[in-house]
Amino acid sequence: MNIAILVPVVATLWFGPAQRILGPEVVGSRMLRLLIAALWAGILVCSAIGLAWPRAMAGVLVLQVVYKSLWLATAAANAWRAGEPIPWGPTITFIAIVLTWPIVLFLSWPSLLQG
Repeated sequence: MNIAILVPVVATLWFGPAQRILGPEVVGSRMLRLLIAALWAGILVCSAIGLAWPRAMAGVLVLQVVYKSLWLATAAANAWRAGEPIPWGPTITFIAIVLTWPIVLFLSWPSLLQG
């Protein structure tokens, strides 16, 4: 699922207008856009590696849950409370991932331990 989500996201951040991914509310420099693209490309590469070695890459899912939860609890929640614009694309995607990845990890935990 990471691969399906991240291929178009990373391609758009590198080659297309970042507003399609980050939303028009996000004012970002080219370097910030490329930093985000590099982070998500790294997660994409680790996710592809995880197809062959899921146990070795399970931590990538944990990292995503942690950093996306922190972003939702700080940036998105604070913007919402202040009545500021919220970048809904990342917000909705992050909520889905924060709710889904722990279930994936829980269901696959026995096989990850046996590896």
